[in-house]
Amino acid sequence: MAHDVDLRLLRAFTAVADRGGFSAAAEALHITQPALSRRIAELESALGLRLFHRTSRRVELTQNGQDLLTRCRELLTHGETVRERARALAEGTAGILRVGCAPMIMESVVAPFIARYRERCPGVDLQLSEQGGEHAQEMVLRGQLHAAVASPTVLRLQRRLLFPWRLLAVFPDGHPLARGRTVDIVKLVNEPVLTLPAGFGTRALFDAGCETIGIRPLIRMEAAAAQTLVAAAQAGYGVAVVPSVLIMNKRNVKALPILASGRSLGRWLAIAWNAQRAQPSYLTEFVDLLAGASRRDYPGREYRFAPAIQPPRVAGQRHGRSI
Repeated sequence: MAHDVDLRLLRAFTAVADRGGFSAAAEALHITQPALSRRIAELESALGLRLFHRTSRRVELTQNGQDLLTRCRELLTHGETVRERARALAEGTAGILRVGCAPMIMESVVAPFIARYRERCPGVDLQLSEQGGEHAQEMVLRGQLHAAVASPTVLRLQRRLLFPWRLLAVFPDGHPLARGRTVDIVKLVNEPVLTLPAGFGTRALFDAGCETIGIRPLIRMEAAAAQTLVAAAQAGYGVAVVPSVLIMNKRNVKALPILASGRSLGRWLAIAWNAQRAQPSYLTEFVDLLAGASRRDYPGREYRFAPAIQPPRVAGQRHGRSI
């Protein structure tokens, strides 16, 4: 039956067809001619077809043999691909890497990095999942993702710090508060504020900053897409509060870092993984390459003139290479 056929028999078949005879094919396969003849006979029996016309001088493919030859070559190619994949999996140079992050992080941090990682690790199937930062970290904890790129909130995860991001106020051109290089949050108390809804890290940071100094901002608009907030600010509808990781069109607007009592409002971005679970070796490459790329360039780098954002320090966590 066809399901009894193995690749060893198909190699014998294609070798005889390619070389036009059993003697040359046996030599190419490094087996004896009788052994090769037995393989062809076994294949013909399994398929229930005659594959060759044999005469005293030559061997020719039958019509059925000609039809099957192309398909046999395809099967051999696929078989070799499977073997190569299995070898790469065993060596840790291939497999699936699942990484989660929020949409803005996906666009400005991870997406520009994909081509470089795929060039370095071509055998790895990088699967990106668009998830909110805290939810992505919970998925890492449960083993549904290998890593998350987010501001650290789940303390049980190991992490590698990448870069700081800042809270920005985006003003329409000509706004009186847009004349400086930074803006204190207290000056936004009488401004119509355009912000992300509750549940976003940016909104939580803004609300906490307002609460700390005892002000209640006027929230004119909430939108889950930060680009929408910027567009509304461009139209003069209010002051958009967005993170510095956002890739934005700065036409007709000016973005300033928000301070509270002289301190920058912001957090650090990190890549986090679960050290309690066995991790594929190519995750180390991903972490190292992403950290290296972030040191050279990252969204919001132009606001480094503002007061520094101190990295988080949590007992039991390391910030360096540690996978």
